[in-house]
Amino acid sequence: MVHLGEFDREKELAEIKQLRAIQKPRQYVRRVSKLMPYRAEMEALRQIGASLGDLRLWLQRRAGITITPASISRFLNRRS
Repeated sequence: MVHLGEFDREKELAEIKQLRAIQKPRQYVRRVSKLMPYRAEMEALRQIGASLGDLRLWLQRRAGITITPASISRFLNRRS
């Protein structure tokens, strides 16, 4: 075990808080779904009776995207 000398927890915490106060807050950037470019086609296929399983196979063949039917359903329901 390596001994690092005296540990002053109050001093350490004060230094950490000082560093965090001067750090720039992290900016949130909304990620764009890989499905977004295919949304219109998926909706068109759904309108003519394609199942979620059909869309899964279509996405696999068309775009090389491996996804579950449940994820496709969530994507279409959140963005309708």
